[in-house]
Amino acid sequence: MDHALLDLDTLPTPLRIAAGAALVIATAAIAAASLTPSLAPPGEFGIDKLLHALGFAGLAVLATAAFRGRGTHLFAYALLLAVGAGIEVAQSWVPGRQGSLLDLLADGAGLLLGAAAAGRMIRAARRPR
Repeated sequence: MDHALLDLDTLPTPLRIAAGAALVIATAAIAAASLTPSLAPPGEFGIDKLLHALGFAGLAVLATAAFRGRGTHLFAYALLLAVGAGIEVAQSWVPGRQGSLLDLLADGAGLLLGAAAAGRMIRAARRPR
């Protein structure tokens, strides 16, 4: 396996562009699904919180791959959390949906997990072999 591909901070420009496009598409898909009345996930057993966390963890990994530098990463994560907050507010006007602070907390937890996973990938790729 080419360990250079795990180093998200040094990805070649075409892969960064692809990650950025995937980030935009995934963010739009999450927003669309979150604002569609008929796609509300079941609330039992916290499955909706798990979906929030997994979705935003994926977004964090994509953001890390799309942008260079820790400061840029932190800005991207903050922007993604703001998107999550915007979705929760917008859900107040969607029939059958409601905004939830717990959902936003799950988004934040997912961002932290995704950022940690991306950081681990970067460190593993830079470790001498």
